Amino acid sequence: MLIRCARCQAVFSVQEGLAGPVQRAFRVECGRCQAVFDAQSGQLPETPRTSSPRRIPTPVPFQRPVAAPLPAARPQAVERHATPEEMADLGPLRAPIYGPVARQNPFTRGGAVAAVALLSIAAVVTIVALGRPREARDGRAKADQAMEALLLDDDKSLELAAALFGEAARLRPAIEADRAFALLLRGSAQQDLAERLEPLSRTDPAVATEREGLLREGARLVQEGSAAAQAAVEQSPEEISALRAMALSSALTSGNPARWLEPAVKIAPDDPLVSLVRATAALAGGRTGEAEERALSFLAAARSAQPRLLRARVDAAALAVDRHDLASARQGLQAVVQANPRHERAKRLLSLAQP
Repeated sequence: MLIRCARCQAVFSVQEGLAGPVQRAFRVECGRCQAVFDAQSGQLPETPRTSSPRRIPTPVPFQRPVAAPLPAARPQAVERHATPEEMADLGPLRAPIYGPVARQNPFTRGGAVAAVALLSIAAVVTIVALGRPREARDGRAKADQAMEALLLDDDKSLELAAALFGEAARLRPAIEADRAFALLLRGSAQQDLAERLEPLSRTDPAVATEREGLLREGARLVQEGSAAAQAAVEQSPEEISALRAMALSSALTSGNPARWLEPAVKIAPDDPLVSLVRATAALAGGRTGEAEERALSFLAAARSAQPRLLRARVDAAALAVDRHDLASARQGLQAVVQANPRHERAKRLLSLAQP
Protein backbone atom coordinates (compact mmCIF):
# COMPACT_ATOMS: atom_id res chain seq x y z
CA MET A 1 0.00 0.00 0.00
CA LEU A 2 1.08 3.67 -0.45
CA ILE A 3 2.09 5.94 2.45
CA ARG A 4 2.62 9.75 2.34
CA CYS A 5 5.23 11.29 4.57
CA ALA A 6 3.75 13.78 7.01
CA ARG A 7 6.78 16.07 6.74
CA CYS A 8 8.07 16.09 3.16
CA GLN A 9 4.97 14.66 1.51
CA ALA A 10 6.98 11.93 -0.19
CA VAL A 11 4.95 8.92 -1.28
CA PHE A 12 6.36 5.42 -0.89
CA SER A 13 4.92 1.91 -0.73
CA VAL A 14 4.72 -0.49 2.16
CA GLN A 15 4.34 -4.22 1.66
CA GLU A 16 0.94 -5.63 2.32
CA GLY A 17 0.64 -7.45 5.60
CA LEU A 18 2.99 -5.23 7.58
CA ALA A 19 0.03 -3.44 9.04
CA GLY A 20 -1.61 -6.76 10.09
CA PRO A 21 -4.96 -8.26 9.19
CA VAL A 22 -6.82 -5.41 10.76
CA GLN A 23 -6.30 -1.89 9.68
CA ARG A 24 -4.50 -0.12 12.49
CA ALA A 25 -1.93 2.58 13.04
CA PHE A 26 1.71 1.67 12.80
CA ARG A 27 4.93 3.66 12.89
CA VAL A 28 6.74 4.36 9.62
CA GLU A 29 10.11 6.05 8.93
CA CYS A 30 10.38 8.17 5.80
CA GLY A 31 13.18 7.08 3.53
CA ARG A 32 13.86 10.64 2.37
CA CYS A 33 13.69 12.85 5.44
CA GLN A 34 13.94 10.07 8.07
CA ALA A 35 10.84 11.42 9.80
CA VAL A 36 9.01 8.85 11.94
CA PHE A 37 5.25 9.11 12.02
CA ASP A 38 2.13 7.05 12.56
CA ALA A 39 0.41 5.79 9.44
CA GLN A 40 -2.92 4.07 8.88
CA SER A 41 -3.24 1.01 6.72
CA GLY A 42 -5.14 1.87 3.60
CA GLN A 43 -4.09 5.49 3.95
CA LEU A 44 -3.84 5.97 0.17
CA PRO A 45 -5.78 4.20 -2.55
CA GLU A 46 -4.13 1.45 -4.49
CA THR A 47 -4.18 3.39 -7.71
CA PRO A 48 -1.01 5.37 -7.84
CA ARG A 49 -1.45 9.07 -8.45
CA THR A 50 1.06 11.33 -9.98
CA SER A 51 1.97 14.10 -7.63
CA SER A 52 3.46 17.30 -8.80
CA PRO A 53 7.10 17.45 -8.01
CA ARG A 54 7.86 19.68 -5.04
CA ARG A 55 9.72 22.75 -5.93
CA ILE A 56 12.60 23.53 -3.71
CA PRO A 57 13.53 27.18 -3.93
CA THR A 58 16.98 27.85 -5.21
CA PRO A 59 19.04 29.29 -2.43
CA VAL A 60 19.97 32.94 -2.90
CA PRO A 61 23.71 33.33 -3.20
CA PHE A 62 25.29 34.98 -0.18
CA GLN A 63 26.02 38.65 -0.69
CA ARG A 64 28.17 40.72 1.57
CA PRO A 65 26.21 43.71 2.84
CA VAL A 66 27.35 46.95 1.40
CA ALA A 67 27.19 50.01 3.66
CA ALA A 68 24.71 52.56 2.34
CA PRO A 69 26.18 56.00 1.90
CA LEU A 70 25.05 58.49 4.54
CA PRO A 71 23.24 61.61 3.31
CA ALA A 72 25.52 64.48 2.82
CA ALA A 73 25.42 66.80 5.79
CA ARG A 74 24.30 70.36 5.21
CA PRO A 75 27.08 72.82 5.25
CA GLN A 76 27.30 74.54 8.56
CA ALA A 77 25.98 78.10 8.59
CA VAL A 78 28.59 80.71 8.86
CA GLU A 79 28.21 82.62 12.10
CA ARG A 80 26.93 86.10 11.43
CA HIS A 81 26.20 88.93 13.83
CA ALA A 82 23.21 91.20 13.21
CA THR A 83 23.91 94.82 12.53
CA PRO A 84 22.67 97.51 14.98
CA GLU A 85 20.08 98.58 12.41
CA GLU A 86 18.65 95.03 12.20
CA MET A 87 18.60 94.71 15.98
CA ALA A 88 16.64 97.97 16.21
CA ASP A 89 14.11 96.64 13.69
CA LEU A 90 13.68 93.42 15.65
CA GLY A 91 12.98 95.24 18.89
CA PRO A 92 13.50 93.72 22.32
CA LEU A 93 13.58 89.91 22.33
CA ARG A 94 11.73 88.22 25.14
CA ALA A 95 11.31 84.59 26.09
CA PRO A 96 7.82 83.15 25.58
CA ILE A 97 5.75 83.13 28.74
CA TYR A 98 3.03 80.60 29.41
CA GLY A 99 0.48 80.04 32.13
CA PRO A 100 -1.23 82.65 34.33
CA VAL A 101 1.55 85.14 33.78
CA ALA A 102 0.88 85.13 30.05
CA ARG A 103 -2.59 86.57 30.59
CA GLN A 104 -1.03 89.69 32.03
CA ASN A 105 2.06 89.88 29.85
CA PRO A 106 1.62 92.44 27.06
CA PHE A 107 3.60 90.28 24.60
CA THR A 108 1.05 87.46 24.57
CA ARG A 109 -2.45 87.38 23.13
CA GLY A 110 -4.16 87.38 26.52
CA GLY A 111 -1.74 89.99 27.75
CA ALA A 112 -2.46 92.18 24.76
CA VAL A 113 -6.18 92.16 25.59
CA ALA A 114 -5.42 93.08 29.19
CA ALA A 115 -3.04 95.81 28.05
CA VAL A 116 -5.67 97.28 25.72
CA ALA A 117 -8.24 97.25 28.54
CA LEU A 118 -5.82 98.99 30.90
CA LEU A 119 -4.96 101.58 28.27
CA SER A 120 -8.65 102.21 27.63
CA ILE A 121 -9.33 102.71 31.33
CA ALA A 122 -6.33 105.00 31.62
CA ALA A 123 -7.54 107.01 28.62
CA VAL A 124 -11.02 107.41 30.12
CA VAL A 125 -9.58 108.49 33.45
CA THR A 126 -7.31 110.97 31.71
CA ILE A 127 -10.15 112.39 29.65
CA VAL A 128 -12.35 112.75 32.71
CA ALA A 129 -9.53 114.28 34.74
CA LEU A 130 -8.66 116.73 31.98
CA GLY A 131 -12.30 117.31 31.05
CA ARG A 132 -13.42 118.44 34.47
CA PRO A 133 -11.26 121.58 34.53
CA ARG A 134 -12.33 122.28 30.95
CA GLU A 135 -16.00 121.81 31.84
CA ALA A 136 -15.56 124.10 34.80
CA ARG A 137 -13.98 126.73 32.56
CA ASP A 138 -16.77 126.35 30.00
CA GLY A 139 -19.37 126.67 32.75
CA ARG A 140 -17.78 129.86 34.08
CA ALA A 141 -17.46 131.29 30.57
CA LYS A 142 -21.15 130.71 29.80
CA ALA A 143 -22.13 132.12 33.18
CA ASP A 144 -20.06 135.25 32.49
CA GLN A 145 -21.70 135.69 29.07
CA ALA A 146 -25.13 135.23 30.66
CA MET A 147 -24.40 137.87 33.31
CA GLU A 148 -23.32 140.33 30.62
CA ALA A 149 -26.63 139.76 28.85
CA LEU A 150 -28.53 140.14 32.13
CA LEU A 151 -26.97 143.58 32.70
CA LEU A 152 -28.42 144.83 29.37
CA ASP A 153 -31.94 144.09 30.71
CA ASP A 154 -33.90 144.13 27.44
CA ASP A 155 -36.26 141.24 26.75
CA LYS A 156 -34.05 139.45 24.21
CA SER A 157 -30.97 139.82 26.37
CA LEU A 158 -32.78 138.43 29.40
CA GLU A 159 -34.02 135.52 27.30
CA LEU A 160 -30.45 134.87 26.16
CA ALA A 161 -29.18 135.13 29.74
CA ALA A 162 -31.66 132.50 30.92
CA ALA A 163 -30.62 130.16 28.09
CA LEU A 164 -26.90 130.59 28.79
CA PHE A 165 -27.41 130.12 32.52
CA GLY A 166 -29.31 126.93 31.72
CA GLU A 167 -26.42 125.59 29.63
CA ALA A 168 -23.93 126.49 32.34
CA ALA A 169 -26.14 124.81 34.95
CA ARG A 170 -25.59 121.46 33.21
CA LEU A 171 -21.93 121.78 34.11
CA ARG A 172 -22.41 123.58 37.42
CA PRO A 173 -25.85 122.93 38.96
CA ALA A 174 -25.57 125.91 41.32
CA ILE A 175 -25.99 128.25 38.33
CA GLU A 176 -29.63 127.15 38.03
CA ALA A 177 -30.45 129.86 40.57
CA ASP A 178 -29.08 132.50 38.19
CA ARG A 179 -31.31 131.16 35.43
CA ALA A 180 -34.26 131.53 37.79
CA PHE A 181 -33.23 135.11 38.52
CA ALA A 182 -33.09 135.95 34.79
CA LEU A 183 -36.55 134.46 34.24
CA LEU A 184 -37.98 136.46 37.15
CA LEU A 185 -36.46 139.72 35.90
CA ARG A 186 -37.90 139.16 32.46
CA GLY A 187 -41.34 138.23 33.78
CA SER A 188 -41.51 141.19 36.20
CA ALA A 189 -40.58 143.65 33.43
CA GLN A 190 -43.44 142.39 31.27
CA GLN A 191 -45.89 142.56 34.17
CA ASP A 192 -44.83 146.15 34.94
CA LEU A 193 -45.39 147.20 31.30
CA ALA A 194 -48.80 145.49 31.29
CA GLU A 195 -49.86 147.50 34.34
CA ARG A 196 -48.73 150.79 32.80
CA LEU A 197 -50.54 150.07 29.52
CA GLU A 198 -53.84 149.45 31.27
CA PRO A 199 -55.20 153.03 30.82
CA LEU A 200 -54.32 153.04 27.11
CA SER A 201 -55.77 149.56 26.52
CA ARG A 202 -59.25 150.87 27.33
CA THR A 203 -59.33 152.95 24.16
CA ASP A 204 -56.85 151.19 21.89
CA PRO A 205 -57.58 147.56 20.90
CA ALA A 206 -54.00 147.05 19.71
CA VAL A 207 -52.65 148.13 23.08
CA ALA A 208 -55.21 145.89 24.78
CA THR A 209 -53.96 142.92 22.76
CA GLU A 210 -50.36 143.79 23.57
CA ARG A 211 -51.20 144.09 27.25
CA GLU A 212 -52.91 140.70 27.35
CA GLY A 213 -49.85 139.09 25.76
CA LEU A 214 -47.56 140.77 28.29
CA LEU A 215 -49.71 139.64 31.22
CA ARG A 216 -49.86 136.06 29.99
CA GLU A 217 -46.14 135.79 29.19
CA GLY A 218 -45.11 137.61 32.35
CA ALA A 219 -47.13 135.26 34.54
CA ARG A 220 -45.63 132.23 32.81
CA LEU A 221 -42.06 133.48 33.26
CA VAL A 222 -42.59 134.33 36.93
CA GLN A 223 -44.08 130.91 37.54
CA GLU A 224 -41.19 129.15 35.77
CA GLY A 225 -38.60 131.29 37.54
CA SER A 226 -40.19 130.64 40.93
CA ALA A 227 -40.09 126.88 40.38
CA ALA A 228 -36.42 127.05 39.37
CA ALA A 229 -35.60 129.21 42.39
CA GLN A 230 -37.35 126.77 44.72
CA ALA A 231 -35.37 123.85 43.27
CA ALA A 232 -32.10 125.79 43.58
CA VAL A 233 -32.64 126.77 47.21
CA GLU A 234 -33.55 123.20 48.12
CA GLN A 235 -30.31 122.00 46.60
CA SER A 236 -28.09 124.81 47.95
CA PRO A 237 -29.92 126.58 50.80
CA GLU A 238 -26.90 128.72 51.73
CA GLU A 239 -25.90 129.76 48.20
CA ILE A 240 -26.18 133.51 47.64
CA SER A 241 -27.59 133.08 44.12
CA ALA A 242 -30.32 130.75 45.42
CA LEU A 243 -31.23 133.10 48.29
CA ARG A 244 -31.61 136.20 46.12
CA ALA A 245 -33.58 134.28 43.46
CA MET A 246 -35.94 132.97 46.10
CA ALA A 247 -36.29 136.46 47.64
CA LEU A 248 -37.20 137.95 44.25
CA SER A 249 -39.71 135.16 43.65
CA SER A 250 -41.35 135.85 47.03
CA ALA A 251 -41.53 139.60 46.30
CA LEU A 252 -43.26 138.99 42.97
CA THR A 253 -45.70 136.36 44.25
CA SER A 254 -46.85 137.88 47.57
CA GLY A 255 -44.50 135.71 49.59
CA ASN A 256 -42.15 136.60 52.41
CA PRO A 257 -38.96 137.98 50.81
CA ALA A 258 -37.46 138.96 54.19
CA ARG A 259 -37.00 135.26 55.03
CA TRP A 260 -34.50 134.96 52.18
CA LEU A 261 -33.11 138.49 52.15
CA GLU A 262 -31.79 138.42 55.71
CA PRO A 263 -29.29 135.57 55.15
CA ALA A 264 -28.47 136.95 51.68
CA VAL A 265 -27.55 140.37 53.10
CA LYS A 266 -25.38 138.74 55.75
CA ILE A 267 -23.49 136.73 53.12
CA ALA A 268 -23.13 139.48 50.48
CA PRO A 269 -24.28 142.93 51.74
CA ASP A 270 -22.76 144.75 48.75
CA ASP A 271 -24.07 142.44 46.03
CA PRO A 272 -25.84 144.62 43.39
CA LEU A 273 -28.45 141.97 42.61
CA VAL A 274 -29.28 141.61 46.31
CA SER A 275 -29.78 145.40 46.48
CA LEU A 276 -32.02 145.20 43.43
CA VAL A 277 -34.15 142.54 45.12
CA ARG A 278 -34.36 144.60 48.30
CA ALA A 279 -35.82 147.48 46.25
CA THR A 280 -38.44 145.17 44.72
CA ALA A 281 -39.28 143.76 48.15
CA ALA A 282 -39.68 147.26 49.60
CA LEU A 283 -42.36 148.07 47.01
CA ALA A 284 -44.10 144.67 47.33
CA GLY A 285 -45.82 145.75 50.54
CA GLY A 286 -47.35 148.87 48.98
CA ARG A 287 -46.17 151.96 47.13
CA THR A 288 -46.10 154.37 49.99
CA GLY A 289 -43.76 157.33 50.17
CA GLU A 290 -41.55 155.61 52.70
CA ALA A 291 -41.41 152.41 50.66
CA GLU A 292 -40.48 154.37 47.55
CA GLU A 293 -37.67 156.15 49.36
CA ARG A 294 -36.28 152.90 50.63
CA ALA A 295 -36.52 151.40 47.18
CA LEU A 296 -34.67 154.36 45.64
CA SER A 297 -31.87 154.00 48.18
CA PHE A 298 -31.48 150.31 47.39
CA LEU A 299 -31.47 151.06 43.65
CA ALA A 300 -28.79 153.70 44.15
CA ALA A 301 -26.67 151.14 46.00
CA ALA A 302 -27.13 148.66 43.15
CA ARG A 303 -26.07 151.27 40.56
CA SER A 304 -23.05 152.16 42.67
CA ALA A 305 -21.96 148.52 42.96
CA GLN A 306 -22.59 147.79 39.26
CA PRO A 307 -23.02 150.87 37.03
CA ARG A 308 -23.89 148.69 34.01
CA LEU A 309 -26.92 147.14 35.73
CA LEU A 310 -29.59 148.85 33.61
CA ARG A 311 -32.50 147.35 35.57
CA ALA A 312 -31.63 149.55 38.56
CA ARG A 313 -31.80 152.68 36.36
CA VAL A 314 -35.06 151.68 34.69
CA ASP A 315 -36.74 150.87 38.03
CA ALA A 316 -35.59 154.21 39.43
CA ALA A 317 -37.00 156.01 36.36
CA ALA A 318 -40.29 154.10 36.73
CA LEU A 319 -40.52 155.33 40.33
CA ALA A 320 -39.86 158.87 39.08
CA VAL A 321 -42.76 158.52 36.61
CA ASP A 322 -45.05 157.32 39.43
CA ARG A 323 -44.02 160.32 41.53
CA HIS A 324 -44.58 162.63 38.53
CA ASP A 325 -40.92 163.61 38.44
CA LEU A 326 -40.94 163.44 34.65
CA ALA A 327 -37.72 165.40 34.06
CA SER A 328 -35.71 163.05 36.23
CA ALA A 329 -37.49 160.06 34.65
CA ARG A 330 -36.69 161.22 31.07
CA GLN A 331 -33.06 161.82 31.97
CA GLY A 332 -32.62 158.36 33.41
CA LEU A 333 -34.51 156.63 30.60
CA GLN A 334 -32.59 158.43 27.85
CA ALA A 335 -29.34 157.24 29.45
CA VAL A 336 -30.67 153.67 29.40
CA VAL A 337 -31.73 153.85 25.74
CA GLN A 338 -28.36 155.31 24.85
CA ALA A 339 -26.61 152.39 26.62
CA ASN A 340 -28.97 149.81 25.08
CA PRO A 341 -31.13 150.97 22.16
CA ARG A 342 -33.05 147.67 22.22
CA HIS A 343 -34.48 148.21 25.70
CA GLU A 344 -38.25 148.03 25.04
CA ARG A 345 -39.40 148.90 28.55
CA ALA A 346 -37.21 152.01 28.74
CA LYS A 347 -38.51 153.26 25.39
CA ARG A 348 -42.14 152.65 26.37
CA LEU A 349 -41.68 154.42 29.71
CA LEU A 350 -39.99 157.31 27.90
CA SER A 351 -43.06 157.70 25.72
CA LEU A 352 -45.27 157.73 28.83
CA ALA A 353 -43.05 160.34 30.51
CA GLN A 354 -43.51 162.96 27.80
CA PRO A 355 -44.93 166.31 29.13
